[in-house]
Amino acid sequence: MTTSTYANPSNSYAPESRISLAGSFSRFLAYLKHREKQYQDVRHLSEMTDDQLRDIGLHRGDIRDAVYGRSLDQIRNQFIMRR
Repeated sequence: MTTSTYANPSNSYAPESRISLAGSFSRFLAYLKHREKQYQDVRHLSEMTDDQLRDIGLHRGDIRDAVYGRSLDQIRNQFIMRR
């Protein structure tokens, strides 16, 4: 096979679009690291007293939402809309 075969636009094979096993594995490890950090953050915040949580603007029920991605503004807006 020649290099002109790869440059042919009608050829459906695109070597740069292949996903490498090493790249997939490193993304998976990064995902696991991220999830472990989130788990540690939830544990740390859960161990705080209610007064400490109030000082940083959280309630105990907001911990998981705050760690896993919902902003406090989104949480507060949802609560206000329920009233």
